[in-house]
Amino acid sequence: PALPKSKFIVAINWTGITFLDEREKRLLELSFPEVTGVHSVREGKASSQAVSLLTLKGDFTLSGGTAEDMSELLTMFLSGLTSRSQYAVTLKEADTQVRSYSRTVTYLRAQKSQVFMAKVREAETPTEQDT
Repeated sequence: PALPKSKFIVAINWTGITFLDEREKRLLELSFPEVTGVHSVREGKASSQAVSLLTLKGDFTLSGGTAEDMSELLTMFLSGLTSRSQYAVTLKEADTQVRSYSRTVTYLRAQKSQVFMAKVREAETPTEQDT
């Protein structure tokens, strides 16, 4: 989606990403759960850099002298949040049937933007009894 201005300030902090005009009026706010990906892009000129920001609201390509730094910062924030996250948000509707080895059937039904609590199982280490 297009922003109402072609030159703006990008503010990145713990709440997310905010696009501001020269008078610091908010043009757009994105929370980190809305960001699905960040990619560095090299444009035609050798020195031209851009960052592609993939979001639930659409994709944004931002170019400028600090695009590579912005990409690294956003990747660091997203990686840290993902590794510490206890929740998951569905990006699209799901209605899936899964059959496991024990022949039990599990259904996953979820609406877009539904929040789930994610439990990560620790890798089991063998005990003395197992060896």
